[in-house]
Amino acid sequence: MKEEVGKVENKSSITFSMIFTKYYIVILIVSFLSLFYDIIRPAVISTSVIIFIFTFFLFRYKTLPKTSTSNLVYLYIFYIVILMAKSLIIGIPFSIVITDFTYSIIPIIFFFIASNIDKHTITKFEKYFISSVLFLVVVGLIFYYYQPSIYIKYLIEHHHNFETYMNYHLEYPRLHSFVGSVILGTLSSVAFIFSYYRVLDNKGKIYKLLSILFLIAVILSLQRSSWIFTFFSIFYLTSYRKGFTYTLKKLSFFTLLGITLLFIFQNTDLINLLEWRFSMLFDAINERSADWGELFNRNLIEFIIGDGFGSRGHRAMSLNSLTIRDSLIIKMLFEIGVIGFFIFSSIIVFSLFNNVKRNSINYVYVTIIIGILFQAIGSNILDFQIIGTIFWFSIGIITNRNLCVLKNN
Repeated sequence: MKEEVGKVENKSSITFSMIFTKYYIVILIVSFLSLFYDIIRPAVISTSVIIFIFTFFLFRYKTLPKTSTSNLVYLYIFYIVILMAKSLIIGIPFSIVITDFTYSIIPIIFFFIASNIDKHTITKFEKYFISSVLFLVVVGLIFYYYQPSIYIKYLIEHHHNFETYMNYHLEYPRLHSFVGSVILGTLSSVAFIFSYYRVLDNKGKIYKLLSILFLIAVILSLQRSSWIFTFFSIFYLTSYRKGFTYTLKKLSFFTLLGITLLFIFQNTDLINLLEWRFSMLFDAINERSADWGELFNRNLIEFIIGDGFGSRGHRAMSLNSLTIRDSLIIKMLFEIGVIGFFIFSSIIVFSLFNNVKRNSINYVYVTIIIGILFQAIGSNILDFQIIGTIFWFSIGIITNRNLCVLKNN
């Protein structure tokens, strides 16, 4: 009887791993197909897949994590629900509130999953993630070079003012692929991390080629925050694994590689465009200074409690005189106040402290968390469900007790 139960549990575990690890492949293929079939709704399918995975997870593990970090996550979700009610009371439409919840809170499910899975499942997840982003980047490069009509149609429908300034955008393009340059830049940065740490561990030449390809994708996305994210990951991962001197050599190599590629392509317009974006690298904070001023001009109660979840995002822009579209941190302080932001910050601090205290091997995921948080200074990065999932997954990984090694061991 025990053997039969064991076989059932093992089969259930294998099935869950097969479904969960392929999440990004499924969602990116669905997003690609949506270019050709208007009936396909990637956000609806993605949310349904996440909920299905979570249901399967509960069936498999029959419990949720109970740690100091997970307790803070429960508290954070509870506080968000309260502020959702406040938004509805002040007149924010239910469709806006529930959409924001779907995009930025549903991905927290990946935290609970990552807190329980084993190393084998994580390795499979990383490899499928790399394959998914490889597909995204290859399609993106084809679109970038040939600019087919289906790609132009996508840009007109999904990017503000694209049609008005079409000639400029086509002459000085970003690498959008079929998800937009923000998502592509961030996912390419994460895929670069997964590939590059395998290079540092001498796990095959294929990962060297993948690292270079993902680095090119990050550069062509023209997303300043993704550039800094990737630069930080090279510095942190190399320093952690190989030491400071080796790090300087690697940074020099990647810099020379980038310059060499530009000269090979001999694209003066691209060089000038990259020069311009690089010169604006640290302007993101100054560009949001007006929003910071508005933040501190509110009354004390609103500042502490928050205006209401979903009340200041771009979906509610027609309902407010002030919309925060370019900084997750400012948006959070407006919507969920000091209390909500403190809970969110505590989740990050507790998870990172847990990682240091237990000497976890998952320094890779610390890189992802810090990188995405840096992006949050100048972008509403976690309003993208497909990015929120990898962010919360990373937090779950570094708090996963199955993967931690105590210092005295």
